[in-house]
Order: sequence, then structure tokens, then C-alpha cells
Amino acid sequence: MGKYIPVEPEKWAEMVKALALVKEMDKTINASQAECRRLKEKSECQAECLEAFDKKLREAEAEIERLHSWQPMSSYRGGSWVYLFIPDHIIPGEYRVEEGCYMVGLEKWWTRTERNIDLKPTHWRPLFQPPTEESAR
Repeated sequence: MGKYIPVEPEKWAEMVKALALVKEMDKTINASQAECRRLKEKSECQAECLEAFDKKLREAEAEIERLHSWQPMSSYRGGSWVYLFIPDHIIPGEYRVEEGCYMVGLEKWWTRTERNIDLKPTHWRPLFQPPTEESAR
């Protein structure tokens, strides 16, 4: 059993008020601690989401860079207009870049100025997209 401490009757009301205040403060502290735990969990979750988003963003940026860089002809499937890197086989170190499209059914290259030609490009890359109507404003 607990120990009782005798209290003078005139101080009893003050003790009851003090005890009620302590209980109220305890509730406030418990509620604050619960809110802190909730906010900590939320911030940890947000940090995890942000990390995952950053990772996906870096992957997307790397893929965009890869898609817009020169790629070997072995990855070109034909049928779409692309930039072609064509080394000059007569003058070493010289090259030209042309827009071209391999016509799969004809098994020939087309450029903007010539049709049905034999080209020996070594690399290709997608054409730059023209500006949209909205971006021109």
C-alpha cells in the first residue's frame, strides 16, 4: 500500500488543483509526443518517397541522354527519319551528318535530297523535335 502524507485541510484545495494541472500537463505531453512520433514517421516516409523519386528522375534523365546521343547502327530499326553520322571513306577523319531514313521495303536509304542510295552510316541519333505551338509563344 502507498504511503499517505497528511495534508492540512486549507492546502487540500490547492493540492487538488495542482494535481489536476499535472494530469492536464501529462495529457498535453503525451499528445505532443504522439504528434512528434507521427510527424517523424511522416517525414521518414516523405524522405523515402523523395529518394525514390530522385532515383527515378536520375534514371529518366540518363535514358533521355542515352536516347539523344549517337547510337550504333545496330540499334536502328529503320522506317524513321534520324540524323546519320557518315564517315568519309576517302578522306580519313572527315564525315558528314545528314537526315536520313532507311526504307525497309526498298532496302535503300533516303535523305532529304537523294532517294534510293547506298549509305554506310556508322551511327544515328533521333531528330530534334520542332518547337510546339505553345513554346513558340
